[in-house]
Amino acid sequence: MVLNAFALRFGVSLRQTEDQLVRDMLATTLSSVDCTDGINGDMPTEISIGDVSDAISTLVNNNAWTIESRITGENKFGTAPVRDAYIGIVNSNVIKDLENLPEFNPKWNYPRDNDAHPSEWGAVRNLRVFVTSIGYSMAQASALNATVYKMFIAGLEAAGIVKQAGATAQFLYRPREFSGALMQSVTLGWKMASAQVVLDDLWVIALNMTKKA
Repeated sequence: MVLNAFALRFGVSLRQTEDQLVRDMLATTLSSVDCTDGINGDMPTEISIGDVSDAISTLVNNNAWTIESRITGENKFGTAPVRDAYIGIVNSNVIKDLENLPEFNPKWNYPRDNDAHPSEWGAVRNLRVFVTSIGYSMAQASALNATVYKMFIAGLEAAGIVKQAGATAQFLYRPREFSGALMQSVTLGWKMASAQVVLDDLWVIALNMTKKA
């Protein structure tokens, strides 16, 4: 039972590590833009609907394909259709600013529940936003020494993973018989190899923002 519990926690650790590697890879993109249409007086400012529209327009002009298909409207109270959309990934600390955006449509207002992903927070225009506690952030990086958060907005095939022979993630376990003559401890761990790459800098944008308050 204890071994099974540790195996589950190691699985979470493995996947979070993969997420962090992908996050840091996306941060290397050359397409980095500051939010400027906010009102907090910082540079970059908090996210605004104008900044979202500019990012979407840039990806469209660069011929980036959307990732998520449209969700058609249905005759259900309080719901709204969702456009074809690019994907945006950002730190969960900016949720309040996201929800204050005009036209923001939280995922619980989608016409069908099964069309939303677990970590998805909602959609605004042609952007569906995912939030995570390990989203990219830089402490004291703004003009007013506030934390700067990066939202990675990507189109289809903007980034990828290089397959490697024998790089499958593995859970490692050695019983206590292998720990020494006294057999006092077991060995638990995991290992994996992963190589991520930005395939086209024109199809991904790092949108830099601070918080409104």
